[in-house]
Amino acid sequence: MDEDRNTEETLIGLGRYVYFLDMKEVWIYFAAILGGRNILPSISERLEEIAGKDTRDRVFSEVRAPPLGSMPAAYCDSTRSLMDALEKELNPEVYRRVLAGNHHRVNPENFEEHKEWLDELGSVEAW
Repeated sequence: MDEDRNTEETLIGLGRYVYFLDMKEVWIYFAAILGGRNILPSISERLEEIAGKDTRDRVFSEVRAPPLGSMPAAYCDSTRSLMDALEKELNPEVYRRVLAGNHHRVNPENFEEHKEWLDELGSVEAW
C-alpha cells in the first residue's frame, strides 16, 4: 500500500492461496480487506439508475474511498461522507431505495433456505 502497488487480482490471488492452505486467521484478514471493495461502486451504479448521473456525480464528488487493501475501519469516513451526501441530495424514500440494493451482489438464490425458515416461523424474532 505504501508504494500504491496493490491490485485486486494480487490480493484475491493471495486470499485464495491462504484459503486453500486453510490458514483461517490470514483468510479472515483477506476477507476483511476485500469484502467491501465493491460496495461503493455498486451504490454509485444504483444511484445513477435511480436518480441520474448528475445526482450520482454530486454525491460521489464528496466521497473518497480508501486505497485498495485498507482495513474495514478505513471506510468509516467514506461511509459518513456518503450518508451525508445522500441525505442532502435525496428525499428519504429515494435514499432508502438506493441503499436497499444488493450491494454485496450475493446471488438471491443463496437465501432461499433462509426465506423458507422465515416463512415457516413467521417472524425474524421466532427464527
